[in-house]
Amino acid sequence: MKTLTRWAVLIVTLSTAALAQVGPPKIEVSPTVYDFGTIAGTVQVETTISVHNAGESTLEILSVTTSCGCTRAHIADEKIAPGQTTTVKIIFDARSHVGEREVPLTEPEAVTHVVYLRTNDPARPEVEIEIRAMVMPENLTSTSSPPSSQPSSFKGEGQGGEGVRSATIYYNEACHDCAIYLDRELIPLLQELGIRQITKKDYISERKNRTELLERSTQLHVPPKLQGHLTVFLDDKIILQGHVPPQIVRDLLKPENLTRFERIVVLQDKMASHGDVPTKYFVWSPKGDVKEYPLETPIETYLAWVEQAPSEPSSPERPRDAWGFLVLVLGAGLLDGINPCAFSVLFLFMAFLFTLQRARSQMLQAGLVYIAAIYVTYLAIGLGLLRVFTLSSEPHLIAKIGAGLMIVLGLVNIKDAFWYGRWFSLGVLKVGAETRERWMRKATLPATAVLGFLVGICEFPCTGGVYVGVLGLLAAQTTYLAGLGYLVLYNVMFVLPLVAILVALGNRRLLGQVSRWEVQHKQAFKLGQGLVMIALGVGILLWFV
Repeated sequence: MKTLTRWAVLIVTLSTAALAQVGPPKIEVSPTVYDFGTIAGTVQVETTISVHNAGESTLEILSVTTSCGCTRAHIADEKIAPGQTTTVKIIFDARSHVGEREVPLTEPEAVTHVVYLRTNDPARPEVEIEIRAMVMPENLTSTSSPPSSQPSSFKGEGQGGEGVRSATIYYNEACHDCAIYLDRELIPLLQELGIRQITKKDYISERKNRTELLERSTQLHVPPKLQGHLTVFLDDKIILQGHVPPQIVRDLLKPENLTRFERIVVLQDKMASHGDVPTKYFVWSPKGDVKEYPLETPIETYLAWVEQAPSEPSSPERPRDAWGFLVLVLGAGLLDGINPCAFSVLFLFMAFLFTLQRARSQMLQAGLVYIAAIYVTYLAIGLGLLRVFTLSSEPHLIAKIGAGLMIVLGLVNIKDAFWYGRWFSLGVLKVGAETRERWMRKATLPATAVLGFLVGICEFPCTGGVYVGVLGLLAAQTTYLAGLGYLVLYNVMFVLPLVAILVALGNRRLLGQVSRWEVQHKQAFKLGQGLVMIALGVGILLWFV
């Protein structure tokens, strides 16, 4: 009885915590503007910004980017539990800001850069942290004038490319290294290759350009993790992020290569002048996964790989097959519900009601209360475990462990089909059997609800293998709120066999026949359930995690 009580307290605690946290996350950043004050152009300064989750579900930081390579930002935790706080460390390198200027810095210069946090907060999908500084030159006696700015839009000299005809550049005009990369390397190359129109859009001084950039990136399904501080759209076919080496750009624009992909994203966001020497780049297209290559590897390597990839589009941010994912969850719930553990207690309860000479309507009413109590209990268990799993920093590892547990328990089911009771066997906990029987004999609706609650707890060791595997999958593939929706559907499928049996039971003779049939085919139930559990576990490992 004490063990059963501890189980009940644990389930109630988990379910209460989970049910209390089903609202969206809410990001709070403090401060949103930080001024380093007056600093020398030869120093590096840093600060720490607080990021708090004031919402009711896990806050996810999808990406952290900056408006210039001279500014770096690192977040301590990418997943922040409700009520918890983490920090963003922001480093501004004034030496890199001064960079390889056409004209040396001779007067104090006001600098503004922005750190961008992409989040899963529906109200604030992107949060800006603005940093400011007054950078002082080493020599204040010179009166050189600053270089004139590049026109925001101009025509190229070329004849017009056969595929890509326009380039739109989203950048921070105050980023001197970006200006050097654009004016000395990228734009001359694009003009040489015949790009007709090149448009430059500063997203710091014109914030509407930042909104436009985000909308365009979202429409083209650019993964947040692959968005840099400088973005170049060559039509909507090639998307360059950061300072992509010119040779990669040249190779992508070859006519024979343009036909090899629908859309491609290339990221190389490091700059050697900042002491962060680039050694690799990342590539993604809708047809394949994100790939990482050494900087000297030609882009043709990725193009050759992606041509051999499956034809179905994939995205690093979504499950590979939404319908297949839903079918897997529903099928697993139905499999979990077809188990002798819950059937046996239902048959026993219905037989007891027959001995009390209850009317069929009363028995159906009691049966529905019993099933509803099992549903709520099982859902509460799932909510608690899902909450724990989604807060983990390694959800994919948990999904793999859950799938592995499903396979192991499937093997135990197969063993039980032939040698039940030997070694370890799956079944309803024997602990609390007298308590369950006492509540059953009361035969009132409140007592029936308590019975369903106790059965739901005690049958979890028998049925939990599939449940834990699916919960791990939900934690790896969905957010907590999306997982909640799948969890509700899973548990509907879980109790569906009980509802079907309850509706079919109309008389004592049929009840006896069904009960005997269940006992006679218990071995087949165990064997079939074990085989399907193994197949589901293998499927999760192969296709979803």
